[in-house]
Amino acid sequence: MSMSRKHLKVSLIASVGLIALIPASVWAQVYSSSLTGLVTDPSGAGVPAAGVKLTDVNKGYDYTAQSNESGRYLLRSLPPGTYRLTATATGFKASVREGIVLNVDVNTSLDVRLEVGESQQTVQVEGEAPLLSTQDAVSGQTLNREFVNDLPLLGRNPLDLVRLAPGVNRVAGVGYDTGENNNVVVNGSRNSNADVLVDGLTTNITISHGGVQATVEVLELDAVQEFKVQSNFSADVGGYTGNSVINLIVRSGTNAFHGSAWEFFRNDKLAANSWFNNLHGNSRSPLRYNQFGGTVGGPVRKNKTFFFGDYESLWTTSPGSTTGGVPSAAERQGNFGEICDAGFSSSGLCADPEGQLWDPFTGVYDASKGGPVRSGYIPFNNLTTYQSPGSPKLVGTPYQPPAAPGNLIDPVALKMMQYYPQPNINVGTSAYNRFANYFASYSTPSKWNKYGIKIDHYFREQDRLAARFSWRTLHSDTKNVYGNPLDPYGLGRTRFNAYNGVLNYTHVFNPKTLLNISLGYVVNPVKDGQGILDTSYPKFDISKDLGFPEYMKVSGLHAVPAITVSNYQNGWESIGNVGWGFFWQTPETHHLLVSLSRMEGRHDLKFGYEGHLRRVSFLQPNSATGTFDFSYTGTSHFPVTGGGDSMASLLMGVGDSGSYEIPDRPATQGIQHAGFIQDNFRATDKLTLNLGLRYDISLPRTISIRVWHLRFKCPGSPICMAAWFMPVPVIETSLVWIIRTSVLGLVLHILCSRGS
Repeated sequence: MSMSRKHLKVSLIASVGLIALIPASVWAQVYSSSLTGLVTDPSGAGVPAAGVKLTDVNKGYDYTAQSNESGRYLLRSLPPGTYRLTATATGFKASVREGIVLNVDVNTSLDVRLEVGESQQTVQVEGEAPLLSTQDAVSGQTLNREFVNDLPLLGRNPLDLVRLAPGVNRVAGVGYDTGENNNVVVNGSRNSNADVLVDGLTTNITISHGGVQATVEVLELDAVQEFKVQSNFSADVGGYTGNSVINLIVRSGTNAFHGSAWEFFRNDKLAANSWFNNLHGNSRSPLRYNQFGGTVGGPVRKNKTFFFGDYESLWTTSPGSTTGGVPSAAERQGNFGEICDAGFSSSGLCADPEGQLWDPFTGVYDASKGGPVRSGYIPFNNLTTYQSPGSPKLVGTPYQPPAAPGNLIDPVALKMMQYYPQPNINVGTSAYNRFANYFASYSTPSKWNKYGIKIDHYFREQDRLAARFSWRTLHSDTKNVYGNPLDPYGLGRTRFNAYNGVLNYTHVFNPKTLLNISLGYVVNPVKDGQGILDTSYPKFDISKDLGFPEYMKVSGLHAVPAITVSNYQNGWESIGNVGWGFFWQTPETHHLLVSLSRMEGRHDLKFGYEGHLRRVSFLQPNSATGTFDFSYTGTSHFPVTGGGDSMASLLMGVGDSGSYEIPDRPATQGIQHAGFIQDNFRATDKLTLNLGLRYDISLPRTISIRVWHLRFKCPGSPICMAAWFMPVPVIETSLVWIIRTSVLGLVLHILCSRGS
């Protein structure tokens, strides 16, 4: 397939009445509505040049139109709200209809019948049939403010209500999840394909995990006026989405001041203690759940300028507990005698082979047994009094430790051992279990804040402006169970922020022509896991304080290497900071939408352009400063049997595997363009043809930020490196230059060896 065919898509849609359906995306995914209809005399003939005025009863805004030669009028770009319609014509009484409610993104029809009489006379129309959307074939479900507010909603995320719309289902095989990341299936479509619009512009971003779309949720529940779940049945014609659009509208101020306030709370004083806390004699862990906020709206200048603000905060302190294994006071010095339950012989050999430690540097390598067969056991499992002869018979470079007792104890591991907490479960009893001898309860505090401000300004009948800015912050400091820099539970401080701004401008050239320009921006800077060292121990140095080599700090990330000791798990690791705990990303989306609408006879025409600029930069290493795994095989008699202990293997520095990386930091962007033309052609009074053509182009992703990182001097390290981000074709070689790609960018690494 050619490049042009890969990135270009042409969509042609034709629909007739309610039989064929037109996708909402062809209408450029705006949130405003329209009202059209016929102005007729008592005989049913159209009345040309009739004046039609639609008044927003809450703001006082007027929208005017004039019927054409066939008596048809059209009012466009109408925000959702409650209106009053007045129709006048020479020789006829004025007709007034109250209580016209327009929902989000609907094209509604309302005919007006005028009675002969003086224009000073008024006919008040009441009790007519409800409005129907007969001007297009878009399907969807609207949830208004009363519906949204009346339902109980834990967490107060308005997108959780999306599943109440017909055709919306959770993802198969996934338990309950919120609608925040648009991970729903709409009418059988693929999940995570819904485009979530707020005030007509997208809040979707591209996240680093596979480049999928996710939604940035910034609205609090009481700020939502209504929302609509729209779907179409031709996914190949949708613009930048599958077959569904979720359209949310933020409330506006009115000529009357209005507001609200609320609070919801939970507290450990009102809750029972957990079973595990009771088992180990611990008191209730702190629990705090306080969610509160309010809204306020009103006029800055009546009938001209209005404001609406909202605030919500969620303060939580979440309890938790953990059980794991830690070394005893004797073991952290090197004496592992307690792992032999059967007792020792006079020479120090455990009566139970599974309780004996063996010198990893004795014996020979036996391929038939899959590894080394150790011949020297460690008397009484005491490393402090044992002197290893080294490894003269093993394959490879012989290892000759210092000729002194305790020469198997690794100095780095010995320092790390001192950061383990002391055992506190069944110590000194027959029920003692070294793999589950430690229990701790803790609490994790976090604080969410959501803010929003919206301004509506009516310059004159021809010019209107609406601007909104919403943002959200999350500050959370994860637990530090060990209470020191080597805690394996905590990720440190988390910062999860989001910002969303929208600007909508409407200009009316004349009763037949209207221009709408909308600009939106959403960004989601995430620093999930700043690192416990940066958060609480900024001066801690893994080289000076623990003895790790300097080159393990070249990545620039401040963390203790993650140590996994099998059977002694605590948290994600056994000791040291979480290997993958750093997750930093800054996805952002810029959205521009321009449309020009014009009515010509029976044709309601719309032309437009839509563009997206989607950027993402991220960092998520697997091992920020190294990951090392230890098991009993490092100190067993045979490769997989015959004693050994994982904690003893750690203290000797004999590991199973390890890794260290200098992570990439890709920063890429993708640009999407679209042009469309739409014609709602009213063929007869009962038949409307929806005709549209849309042309989409998605350009290949490129580098959004040039990054150059070069390090010639390698302090204490055998590796030099350079990283260069560049949008070039893939080249791969196994010599000196190593170029590798990801779904979001290209990274070049230059590796060089430094002689000793």
